[in-house]
Amino acid sequence: MAEGFALLLRQNFGDLEEAASSWRKLGESAGEAQQRHRSQAAGPLLNWQSPAAGAARGELDKAEQQLGIVNAEATAIAVVLDTVHRRMSEAQQELRAAVSEAESNNYRVGDDGSVTGPQLDPAYRNDPDYQEINRQQNARLGEFRQRIDAAVQKAERASADGAVALGSLNGDVVTADPAKAQGEVANDINAMRSQLGLGPVVPTSDDPTANAKWWAGLSPQQQREYLALYPGEIGNLNGISSEVRDVANRENLERQLDLARTDTSEDGTKRFRALEKLRNRLDQEDKDGEGPPVFLIGLDPRDDGKAIVAFGNPDTAANTAVYVPGTTADLDGMGGDMDRMKRLQTASQQYGDTATIAWLGYDAPDDIVKDAPFNNYAEDGAPKLDSYIDSLGTTHEPGTSRHTTVIGHSYGSVVVGEAAKNGNGLAVDEILVAGSPGMHVPYARDLNIDPRHVWAAEADWDPVPSIGGLGHGRSDGWFDLPNTPTSEDFGANRITTEGNSGHSSYWDDIHGGNGKPNSSLDNQAAIVAGQYDRVSLEHGSRP
Repeated sequence: MAEGFALLLRQNFGDLEEAASSWRKLGESAGEAQQRHRSQAAGPLLNWQSPAAGAARGELDKAEQQLGIVNAEATAIAVVLDTVHRRMSEAQQELRAAVSEAESNNYRVGDDGSVTGPQLDPAYRNDPDYQEINRQQNARLGEFRQRIDAAVQKAERASADGAVALGSLNGDVVTADPAKAQGEVANDINAMRSQLGLGPVVPTSDDPTANAKWWAGLSPQQQREYLALYPGEIGNLNGISSEVRDVANRENLERQLDLARTDTSEDGTKRFRALEKLRNRLDQEDKDGEGPPVFLIGLDPRDDGKAIVAFGNPDTAANTAVYVPGTTADLDGMGGDMDRMKRLQTASQQYGDTATIAWLGYDAPDDIVKDAPFNNYAEDGAPKLDSYIDSLGTTHEPGTSRHTTVIGHSYGSVVVGEAAKNGNGLAVDEILVAGSPGMHVPYARDLNIDPRHVWAAEADWDPVPSIGGLGHGRSDGWFDLPNTPTSEDFGANRITTEGNSGHSSYWDDIHGGNGKPNSSLDNQAAIVAGQYDRVSLEHGSRP
C-alpha cells in the first residue's frame, strides 16, 4: 500500500485528461469524416449502375463502416479514461481529506500511509479520564487508517478496471470481417461498460419532457459521446429533436445493415433487404435538391421492423401531419407509406410550411383475415402513438405556431381511435381517418376532441368500412348497427373522395381536367393546414 499511497497523494492526472481529450478528438474527426463520406463520396454514386459500380459501392461502404468503428471505439476509450480519471480523482480527494484531518488532530501520517496517534503521559494511565481519552484516540486512529486504506484501494480498483476495460476495446475490429465488425463493436462497448460497472445511461422513460430535460442537461461533448456509442437508443427517444434523432438513426441504420449481413436465415435476409431499401430511399431523397429535407426519426429492425420518417422538419413546421398505416405495414413496405406522405407534404405546402410523418411505430397486423379483426394491435400501439405525438409539442421550436393532424388509414384508424378515446386524448388539432373499419367509439364526440375537427374519407369500392365495422365499429345500444367514421350518425365530417377508388387510393396524385389533385388528397392538405373553407364535404359541419 505504501507505494500506492505515495503515488495517489501526489498524483497529477493531467496525462489522463490529455489522453481522453486526444481519443475524443480522434473519434469526433472519424465521425465527421464518415458524414462527409456518406454525403459527398458514396451518396452521389448511388445511381451509378454497372458491375464495377457495385464493387466500388461495396468498398465505399466498407470505408464508411471503418470510419464509424473508429468513432465508436475511440469515443469508448475516451469514456474509459474519463471514468478512471473521475474515480481516481475522487479517491485522491478522499485520501487528502483523511490525511489533512488526521494531521490537524495531532495524528502522524507516515510516507507509507501508516497512522500513529498522539502520545499520552503514561503516568496517568490509571486515571479514568486517561482511559477514556485513550479509547477515543484509538477509535479515531482506526477510522483514519480505514479511510486511507479505502481511498488507496478505490484508486487501485479504478486503475485495474480501467486497464481491463481498455483491453476489451480491441483495435483489430477496424480491420475485421466487415460482416461481423458491428457486432464486435457492440460487444466491445458492452464489455467496457460491464467492467467499469456503468449502469444504463440512456433513459427508458416514455415521458418526452423528462427525456428532453435529460438531453439538454448534457454538455455538447457528452451529447457527441452518446451519439457515437448509443445511436439506437438516442434515435428512438421521444423528446429529442428530429435533427438529432436523424443523425443517430442514420448511424444506427448503417450498423443494423452490417449486423443483418451476418444473419443468413430467412428472417435475416428479409431484414437486410428491408434496411437496404430504406437506406437507398433515404439516399435518393437526400439527393433530391427540390424535395423537402427527410428525417429518419425512428428505427427498430426487430421482427417486421418499425420506422418513423418525416418529410420536412416537424420541429419547425407550422403544420404537421402524422400518418399511421394499417394492416400489413412493415419496414419492407415502408416505401409506400413514404410515397403517400411525400405527396401529402407537396400538396399541403401550398398552404404553408408543412411536415408529414410516416409513423410505423407499432406492430401492425400481418394478415387482414387472421390478425386485423383483433384489438390487441391497436391497444399495444395506442400508447406509443400518444407518446410520440406528445413529443412533437416538446421538440417544436418555442414561440412558433403549430397545427397538428393525426391521420389513420385502415387499421391505423383503429390505433388512432384507441389512443384518442383514452385519458385526455391525443394532443392534436385534427383527427382524420381514411378507409376506417371503426375507431372503438360510437361517436366522434367520444374521441376527446370537438367533433367538428374529426374528418373521415371513404372512397368508392373500398370494402373495409362496411366489413371491418363489424369488428371495430361501436354502437351505444344492443340493437344498433356499429358506427364507422363515415356514417352520418357518427358525427364526423365526411370529406369528398372524387377521383378515388379502392382502399389504397386516398393519397393517389390523380389529376383531372381542371389540373387539381384528386379530391381526397386536396381535402387532406387543406385540413392539415387548417384551411377549413377549402375542404369539400359530403356531410358534416366545418369548424
